[in-house]
Amino acid sequence: MKKAMIAAIAALTLYACNNGNSQKEAQTKADKTEQKEAKNSLMKEVMAVHDEYMPKMDDLHQAEEELQMTIDSIQNEEEPDEELIAELEELQAEVEKAGNGMMDWMKGFKKPADDMKEDKVQEYLEQQKKLMEDVGRKMDKTLQKADSALTAK
Repeated sequence: MKKAMIAAIAALTLYACNNGNSQKEAQTKADKTEQKEAKNSLMKEVMAVHDEYMPKMDDLHQAEEELQMTIDSIQNEEEPDEELIAELEELQAEVEKAGNGMMDWMKGFKKPADDMKEDKVQEYLEQQKKLMEDVGRKMDKTLQKADSALTAK
């Protein structure tokens, strides 16, 4: 009877240990899934900001061309306004710089590696989101300035 009791206790202990490992494994798997979902969610946020501003690249190129046409037109006048030409050329350079900001961000952005620590992934993606938002604000501001300058002429 004692041997049966010891065997039963040993079996229960072994079962409890295995069950505990299974729970730990399940929890670890759940934690990794949660971290992966958080990473994917933040990645989607970064890309959503990018996707919001990317179409404005066409607007920047168009503004650049319109500024050049306006500059050319003023230069062909009998008495060209050199000060206005300089202002428009400066604005044209600013428009180009805003477009380059988007291109630079895209060249520099790297999807985080799967083996990167989660806190580093989150920090990196939040930084990239902020950078992309800054690029977008610069694009918007520059487009508004170009629109105002082109409308005034």
